[in-house]
Amino acid sequence: MTRNFSDFYGFLLARLKDSLALTNDQMRQMEEERQLLRHKADSIYTGLATYLVNLSDGYDRKEAIKRITDAGDSVWTEINAEGPFLKKLLTPGQMRLLPVPIFNMITAPNIHSRFFFGF
Repeated sequence: MTRNFSDFYGFLLARLKDSLALTNDQMRQMEEERQLLRHKADSIYTGLATYLVNLSDGYDRKEAIKRITDAGDSVWTEINAEGPFLKKLLTPGQMRLLPVPIFNMITAPNIHSRFFFGF
């Protein structure tokens, strides 16, 4: 999961909470949303892991790769769907201070980019 999941909420909370001047309420809401997003990603990858573990010896490699790719795409769909939550949570001034990929997720929701923060 760590190769295809960006814990951007963890990054914001650990590294940018002071720069963004996040309130206690914003941090609480962000942590709650972080846990929901992680649960969604865990569910997607648990389904994939179950599929992979149960493959027979003569499994279809193309189908397995498709399932892996689809799981990654599903996780990123969930990540990119966080834009409206952040737009509602943060002030315009706070949004301007976000890293470009997260700012774009909020302001240009059709981009569907993938970005990673080393957190």
